[in-house]
Amino acid sequence: MNMNVEGKRVLVCGMARSGIAAAKLLISLGACVTITDTKPEGEFGGALDELRTPECTFALGQSADGLIAGQDIMVISPGIAWAKPFVQNAIAQGVEVMGELELGARLTKGALVAITGTNGKTTTTTLVGELFRATGRTTHVVGNIGHPITATAGISKQDDVTVAEVSSYQCEGISQFHPHVGAVLNITEDHIVRHGSMAVYIAMKRRIFDRQTAQDIAVFNYDDATCREMAKGLKAQVAWFSRREKVPFGAYVEDQHIVLKLGEGERRVCRCDEVYIPGPHNLENALAAVTIAGVMGVPCETMREVLKTFRGVEHRIETVRELDGVTWINDSKGTNVDSTQKAIATMNRPTVLILGGSDKKVSFDPLAKSIVEAPLIEHCVLIGDTANQIKDALDRAGYSASPVNADTGAAGSSGSAQARSGAAHMESPTKKLEAAASAMRTRLIISIVFLVPLFYIGMGHMLGWPLPGIFTDHTHSMTLALTELVLLIPIVYVNDAYFINGFKSLAHGAPTMDALIAVGATASIAWSLYAMFIMADQLAAGQVHEAMMTSMDNLYFESAGTILSLVTVGKYLETRSKSKTGGAIEALIDLAPKTATVVAEDGSEATVDVDAILPGQVLRVRPGESIPVDGVVLEGSSAVDESALTGESIPVEKTAGDTVNAATVNRTGSFTFRATRVGADTSLAKIIQLVEDANATKAPIARMADKVAGVFVPVVFVISAMTFVAWMALTGSVNEALTSAVAVLVISCPCALGLATPVAIMVGNGMGARNGIMFKTAVSLEETGKMQIVALDKTGTITSGEPKVTDIIPAAGVTEDTLLKCAYALENKSEHPLARAILEKAKEENAGIEEVTGFQALPGNGLTAILDGHTLYGGNHTFISSKVSVDGDMQKKAEKLAEAGKTPLFFGNEDRLLGVIAVADVIKEDSPQAIKELQNMGIHVVMLTGDNERTAKAIGQQAGVDEVIAGVLPEGKEQVICKLKEKGKVAMVGDGINDAPALTRADMGIAIGAGTDVAIDAADVVLMKSRLSDVPAAIRMSRATLRNIHENLFWAFFYNIIGIPLAAGVWYPLFGWKLNPMFGAAAMSLSSFCVVSNALRLNLFKMYDASKDKKLKAKKEKKRSKKEDKTMKKIMHIEGMMCGHCEAAVKKALEALPQVDEAVVSHEAGTAELTLNAEIADDVLKKTVEDKDYTVTSVE
Repeated sequence: MNMNVEGKRVLVCGMARSGIAAAKLLISLGACVTITDTKPEGEFGGALDELRTPECTFALGQSADGLIAGQDIMVISPGIAWAKPFVQNAIAQGVEVMGELELGARLTKGALVAITGTNGKTTTTTLVGELFRATGRTTHVVGNIGHPITATAGISKQDDVTVAEVSSYQCEGISQFHPHVGAVLNITEDHIVRHGSMAVYIAMKRRIFDRQTAQDIAVFNYDDATCREMAKGLKAQVAWFSRREKVPFGAYVEDQHIVLKLGEGERRVCRCDEVYIPGPHNLENALAAVTIAGVMGVPCETMREVLKTFRGVEHRIETVRELDGVTWINDSKGTNVDSTQKAIATMNRPTVLILGGSDKKVSFDPLAKSIVEAPLIEHCVLIGDTANQIKDALDRAGYSASPVNADTGAAGSSGSAQARSGAAHMESPTKKLEAAASAMRTRLIISIVFLVPLFYIGMGHMLGWPLPGIFTDHTHSMTLALTELVLLIPIVYVNDAYFINGFKSLAHGAPTMDALIAVGATASIAWSLYAMFIMADQLAAGQVHEAMMTSMDNLYFESAGTILSLVTVGKYLETRSKSKTGGAIEALIDLAPKTATVVAEDGSEATVDVDAILPGQVLRVRPGESIPVDGVVLEGSSAVDESALTGESIPVEKTAGDTVNAATVNRTGSFTFRATRVGADTSLAKIIQLVEDANATKAPIARMADKVAGVFVPVVFVISAMTFVAWMALTGSVNEALTSAVAVLVISCPCALGLATPVAIMVGNGMGARNGIMFKTAVSLEETGKMQIVALDKTGTITSGEPKVTDIIPAAGVTEDTLLKCAYALENKSEHPLARAILEKAKEENAGIEEVTGFQALPGNGLTAILDGHTLYGGNHTFISSKVSVDGDMQKKAEKLAEAGKTPLFFGNEDRLLGVIAVADVIKEDSPQAIKELQNMGIHVVMLTGDNERTAKAIGQQAGVDEVIAGVLPEGKEQVICKLKEKGKVAMVGDGINDAPALTRADMGIAIGAGTDVAIDAADVVLMKSRLSDVPAAIRMSRATLRNIHENLFWAFFYNIIGIPLAAGVWYPLFGWKLNPMFGAAAMSLSSFCVVSNALRLNLFKMYDASKDKKLKAKKEKKRSKKEDKTMKKIMHIEGMMCGHCEAAVKKALEALPQVDEAVVSHEAGTAELTLNAEIADDVLKKTVEDKDYTVTSVE
C-alpha cells in the first residue's frame, strides 16, 4: 500500500491520541493539515504543541462542516461515527474520507497483520507481536494497547511487520485496507451498541478481508459458528484455529498439545498447560496467535518459548502478584465481562480481583453473578470509571462491595489506582531473615550464659576445678543436682525447637539430626531426673555418701546443655549467612531511584514517586541520574552505563527509538523517554525475582548429618533395647538394665560428630580469610572443591572491567606522538567513558595538552573541535569516512582490531586521516594461568558474557577457556547455568549485578571482591583480592578441608564405636569393664582433641601450590553413575501450584527430607518428580507437601 499526501490539504477530525498521531504523520510527509475537534483549544493543555507549525492550522471548538470546502482528504478518528452529517456531507462533495486506520495502513511499509473480533483482541495482538519480536524482526504493535498505527507508519521499513488490533468502529473507515493476514477471533453481542444490530456489526468486521487476494491469509475461529459463516466466499486462503476440532489448515488441540498443521506434516508447538496465561479463553488466543505466526514463518520452537513466558497484557486479567497464598489479578484497563467470566471459571486459588477502568457500555450483571458463585474470590477492588456500575451489579447479586477512593489511601483517580495495582512496589525481603538471625543470636547468648556455670559445676569435681563448699559437701548433693537442673531449664526452653522438630521427624519415620539431638538430650535429662529421685531416696535413708556418688556418676545435665548449645552455635552461623543473601536483593532495590521527573503534555516537569509512574508517561533523565523504569527514548541522546544489567563495561549510545532499562545510569546527555514497563515488569524487578526464586529453589547440600541420623538413631535404639533385654536376662535387675540402656543413649549424643565438620570448617575459613578468600558458609567451603564446571563472567572477572588503550596506529606520515596529542586534545572535552582511556594513556606518555575551541559532541557518531585553526574529527569509521578518506589498509587494520574484541577510534583533521587508537577491556595478568590451573584440575571452564559474540570469542581465545557463551542477559545466564548443571556441579564466578541470579542458581557462586555488593551478597565465596588465581586456590582449600572433615569423622565415629559397646556392657563379661563417667568424659575430650588437632593441620596447607593438583578420577565417576542407576524414583501429582514461587516452596520442602536427593517440580504439569536415596513412606511425602497448603492427589 502506498499514498502520496505531499501538498494535499487534509482535514483531521478528532484530536484524541490517534488524531494527533495522524496529524504529525501528515505534516512530516508534506501535507497542509487542518485539525478540528469540538473541544476548545484550552482543554488540550500542551498536547497539541508539537503540531504548531506553519503547515498546520488549528480550528478547534467548532463543527467540521464549515471546514470541508477545499479539502482533498478528511481523516476521522474511530470515535466519530460515519453516520454523522458532516462526514456524509464531505463524501457528497467528493472529499476522500478515511479513518486513521486506513491512513496508517496505506502509509505503512512491510507486512500488515490485522486482528479483530469481540474478545481477546488485545491479548492476541500483543502475543503475536511478541512472537515476531522473538525472531529478531522489527515489530510494531498498534491499536488499543500500543500506539496508533499512524504513530508507527512513518518509521516502518519494508522488512518490518505491523500487528494491528482493529475495532469494529475502525472498520467503518476502511476502503483500501489490505492486510496480508486478517483474523477474526470470535463474534458476540458485547460491542454492538454503535452498530445497532449483529448483522451490521458482523459486516463491519468482515470488511478487513475485502481487499485480500489468493496470496493472503484469513484466520477464523472454527469453534464459532458466526466465524465459519464469515469465512465463506473469501478470496484469501482460510486458516483455522480450534480447541475442539482437528482443522485441515491451522492450529488445534490434540492430546493436550497445541498442534500446527500448515501442509502435509503436523508439528506440536507445546503442551496446553505450558501456556503461561490461564484459562480456555487464553488458550483460544494462543491458538489464534500460533496460526498467525505459523503462516508468517515463525518457528515452532520460538513459539513454544514465548508461550511459556508471555504473561498477558498489563491490567488485562493480569496476575500481578501472589502474596500469602492469595493471587492478585488486575483487570482494571476496562473490564471485559465475557473474558473475565472465563478467567473466573479457571481460578483454583484464593483470589483478589481488581476490576473497573474505562466504560464499554455493557451490563456487569453476568459478571457479578459469576463473582458471587465463585468461592475462591476473596475480595474485589473497584476502580476507575465503571467502579460504581460494578458495585451496583454486585449489590444486586448479593455481594457486599464499596468503591475505592482517594480517602482510603488505596487509590485516587483511575490512573493512580492502576499505578498502585500494577507497579508492584519492590519491598525488601531481608527483614524476616534478619529477624530469624537475631532470634537465633538471642538463643545462643542465653544458652552460653547458662552453659558456662552449668558445665563448670557439672564437670568441676571430675576435672579438679575449685568449687564452692556447698557443691562438694556430701550432705548437699541434692543442692548440686537442683542447681544443675535450674541452670539447664533456660537452655532447654530457648532450644525447644530441636525437641519439637526432632520428635516430629521420628513420628514421621524420617529421623533427622534434630532427632539425634533430641534423643541424646532427652535421655541425659531423663536419666538425670531419675538419678535425682534415687538421690532423694538415699538422703531420706541417711545414705549421704551414696547420694553424692549417685550425683557424680549419673547426672548428665551438663551433657544435655553442651549438646544444645554447641548445635545452636552452628544454627546461628547458618541463619546469619542466610540473612546475607537477602542483602543481595536489597542492594538491587537500592539501585533504582526512588523518584523520577515526569514531563507533562504542556512541557512542565514534576518530580514524582517511582511507584506512581504509569506506562505511557514521558520522563526526563539528566546526566548522572539513574533511569527509573524501562522505556523507549523519544528525544535526545546519551551514553548509558548498562553494566548493572548486562555486564557491558563500555556504555551504550542511546538515541530516539532505543530502549533503556531501570537502574542503568545516564552518563552524558539529557533525554526524554516513554515508560513502557514499570514496577514488577521492569528488567531490574525481573532480576530481583530471579534472585529470590534461585534462593528459594537452591537445594540443601550438606545433609550428611541427617543421613547419618536416619541410620544411626534407629541403630542406637535397637542397641539400647537389646542392652536392656540382655541385662534383664543376665541380672534380673531393672536398675542395672535401665542404667546400661540409658547409658547407650547418653553416650551416643553427637558431641564429637557435631564437632567433626564445624571445627574443620572454622580452620579452613580462617585459612581462606588470611589469603583473601571468604567462604561465607560451611556449605560453601565443603562444596567448592567438588565443582566440575567453572563458568566465568568476562567483564571484571577475566578482564579488568575498564577500557584501556591497546593499540596506537598512526597514518602514513603521522607520528604516534602527534596522533596521541590530537586525540588527547579532542577527547579532553568529551564526557564519553572511552575518552577516559585515551586521557589516561596520554598522561602515562606525558603528552602535552592543547586547548581546543568549538567543541561539539555528536552522540553515536563522534567529536569535532578546532585546534590552531584546523578542524579535528574523532569517532567511528562511518563518521570519519564522511569527513576524510580512509584507505583500505587502515580499514583492514581496524577490522582486525574489532575482530580481536577491541573498539577502533578514528581521528583526523580537515585534510587527512591521522590514525586509529584502539580501546579494549584488557585481560587481567593472572587470568590465563588461573584458567590453565583449573583445567589441570579436570575442570571444564566456560566464559559467560553479555558482550557481543566477536568480542567474547576474542577474549575467550586469549584467556584459553574451553567454551564461550556470548550475548546472554541476566535471565539468560541463569538458564545457561541450569543447563550446565545437567552435566555436573557448576561454580559461577562473576562481579556484576547481572551475575546475581546466576551466582545464586549455580551450585557455588564465587564473587570477585572488587565487584558490586549485589554480586558479593548473592555469592557463596568472595575473592577479596579480585584475582582469578584465587579461584583454583579456593578449590584446593575446599578439597583439603573436605579431606580433613572425613578424617575428623573417623575420630568422631571411633569414639562412638568404642563408647557404645562399653556403655552396653559388651566387655563386662570378659574384662569387667562398664561405663564410668570419668572414662566417658575422657574419651569425649580425647575425641574432640583429635578432631581439633587434625583440623589445625590445615594451617600448614599451601593453597597456591599447583604442583599436586589432580583431575577427578574416572573410576569415581563410574561408581557414582552406577549408584545413580540404583536410585529410586517417585512422581507426585500436586494441585494448587500456580507459579515459580509455588514450585520453589514444594521443592524446598521435599528436598529437606534426607531420603530425597532431588525434586523436579513443575507447576504447569502439576507434578514433582523425586529422586530418592532410600525408601520413604508416601504418607510422609504427602504430609510434607500438604503442610505447605497444596493438595497431593496421588504418588506413583
